Amino acid sequence: MSWLPCGNAKSPKNVSELLHDKDWVRAFVNGLWGWVLATLCTRRSNLKAFWAEKSPDQIDNICLYLKNVSDVSIPASPWSVLTRLTTGLWSWLVQGILAALGLLQAALILSHPLGERLTQAWVQHQLRRRLKKYRWISMGEGPGYVLELHNRDNANTERCWTLPPSDNQSFSETAGTYIYANPPIVVKIFFKSGSSYYKRERKAYKRLASLSCSKPFPVLYASGRVLEHGRPFLVLSNEGEQVDAVTESDKRALEPIIEQMHSAGVWHNDLHARNVLRNRKGELRIVDFGAASFHDRGKDRWKEDFMG
Repeated sequence: MSWLPCGNAKSPKNVSELLHDKDWVRAFVNGLWGWVLATLCTRRSNLKAFWAEKSPDQIDNICLYLKNVSDVSIPASPWSVLTRLTTGLWSWLVQGILAALGLLQAALILSHPLGERLTQAWVQHQLRRRLKKYRWISMGEGPGYVLELHNRDNANTERCWTLPPSDNQSFSETAGTYIYANPPIVVKIFFKSGSSYYKRERKAYKRLASLSCSKPFPVLYASGRVLEHGRPFLVLSNEGEQVDAVTESDKRALEPIIEQMHSAGVWHNDLHARNVLRNRKGELRIVDFGAASFHDRGKDRWKEDFMG
């Protein structure tokens, strides 16, 4: 598989050429903003403790920002030292001004629900952008896990996104699921090349994406096929951890979520604990739409053997 274009594109020869590369400039600005945000969080221990307690998802976001920064590099040249120095001085100046004015604590506004939603939207935007830019994904599980994305017309075929080994895995009769904390994604590979489960799940997520309100369902980032054997896959947002059981209280909390799902014309047909996730804020999410249908079936019922 060594012929695959999984290395980085050729680096610019000098800073002048680099600054004319719009993709690099955009990545640098995004990386710089992420670095400043991470510094604001790590500068004060009480600020980091507040975020860890009130908004733990922000810590994961900061890890993602730091990873984005690590992807940005400047070719060696007499200007590279000046560029790095300017970046460092600018960031230090911003922190100093905020601290002097007593505004550093104002960064806590990002832990407000609106700030969290904006941050989550930013992370999702960055992931979508990356998955549109790359043609391939190389998974850390081995050479047989090279994924071809369905973006032939827009992708840069010289680039491949290499993922670390997954943090967790689960397998069902129809698919293998690979879960990542950073980046916060899930790769679901279906076992059959013509899987009807894949087709239904992909259709369900596309319909659920039409909901205008806050969506308690995974976001579909991309789809494609495994290069070696043609099996289809989905790239989804990581929405939390599987619950041990669905209690009566959980069911009541999930009722409006199920109503949203039905309003989008999606019936799950396989509701049980294995298909319910809880994030670190305690919010519930419904996943796994491989058995979904798209006509009115009345009420979605919980499977008896998984009732709380």
